[in-house]
Amino acid sequence: CGKTPNRKEHRMLKRISNVFYRTLYHLSAVGFGALVALLFIQIVTRNLLKFTSSSIDEFTKFLFVWVMYLEISLAVRNERHIRVDFLIDKIKGKTRHALDIINCLLTIVFFVVLFIFGAQYGMSNVRMISPILKWSMGAMYLCIPVGCFFSILFSVEKLIKLILNREDA
Repeated sequence: CGKTPNRKEHRMLKRISNVFYRTLYHLSAVGFGALVALLFIQIVTRNLLKFTSSSIDEFTKFLFVWVMYLEISLAVRNERHIRVDFLIDKIKGKTRHALDIINCLLTIVFFVVLFIFGAQYGMSNVRMISPILKWSMGAMYLCIPVGCFFSILFSVEKLIKLILNREDA
């Protein structure tokens, strides 16, 4: 149970993680493109045709939230999430390695907690229906545990890499 992962297991996790990363990347790119297109249509119809589509408005809210949570997990994978780089960059060697591991563990804990509460919140809103599209609000809030799952996966991958490379620090 307390076994340290070996390099072969890490390579397998990295392959799986890469597939998820590419899939999330393309989904979020398509989602963001659709979001921009729908918002453009909404602006044009509102200003030129004096017509506003409530369906487009509600759908863009759903889409925005989903794209945001997918992008958060991509930011975690690319280490583009919020951190205090100007302080961390001044620290070197074993201390830096230890701080990287602690940071990774704290990130995992944060996303596990968010996953649990997001899943509970989504489940408690399954019966709530959106006013225009008549979709379950649970579908919208499902993005929280989905995004957190991938953030946890990418953080675990980084943690394993840090553990396997501890002798290099």
